[in-house]
Amino acid sequence: MSNSEGRRTSSESVLQVLWLLHRQPDVGVSDVAAALGVGQSTAHRLLSALVNEQMAVQTRQRRYQISPGYLRQFGGRVSVEHQADTIHSALELLAELTGETTHLMVLKYNNIQCLDSVESKQDLRVSSRKGNIWPAHRTASGRLLLRALSAEAFERAYPDGPPEDSGFGRDQLAEFRQSILQWREDYAFTLGGGETGITGIAMAIKDDRGRPMAAMAVNGPSVRIGRPQVTGIATTMRGVIDDLEARLRAS
Repeated sequence: MSNSEGRRTSSESVLQVLWLLHRQPDVGVSDVAAALGVGQSTAHRLLSALVNEQMAVQTRQRRYQISPGYLRQFGGRVSVEHQADTIHSALELLAELTGETTHLMVLKYNNIQCLDSVESKQDLRVSSRKGNIWPAHRTASGRLLLRALSAEAFERAYPDGPPEDSGFGRDQLAEFRQSILQWREDYAFTLGGGETGITGIAMAIKDDRGRPMAAMAVNGPSVRIGRPQVTGIATTMRGVIDDLEARLRAS
């Protein structure tokens, strides 16, 4: 095989890996090796080349994702999953500053899902909720992200009308949405609404266009976090999220 053929084959392999990274939240060396039909050493070399060119990044789990900067360069929307490591470090800082458990939450249709958690070190604490899903209207994070939906998107999320436990009838979707919109602060909180005995405080993480992409939540026992403590925790969250958003824009 000539040098030009070798370079072409290598370039084609790199493009195949990029396509794989675009289609999946993250990939491992073995995933690339299987997809391309090459050895793991070759797969590792291809991934390392993409990292060196700032087209891919390696995660804490030693897997690989498309680089957020590369996505933005070509007009792609950067997902929460593509920035998980940066957001995790902010969750760790917020847990340290508040002494409570922190969560990364995303809206899925009319539900809210926890993608990541950092547990408090206190004996009495809220445990990790990673992977859990709740009706969005029952949690601070869910209400916060529902509030960011347009009227049309809100209707698509609730095609059969308000949830049965919302207190609104099937023909009262507008009133249900108004109950979500009535809180005007840049955070939302529930005092035992999502889970009995637990206070939740949530604030949106916004993308580089100012659109909410996820929410960061602080959860702790209601005996420790009452209404008087909510404002102070929200102020701390604002500082952590402002710094996080600046780092996400720079990544």
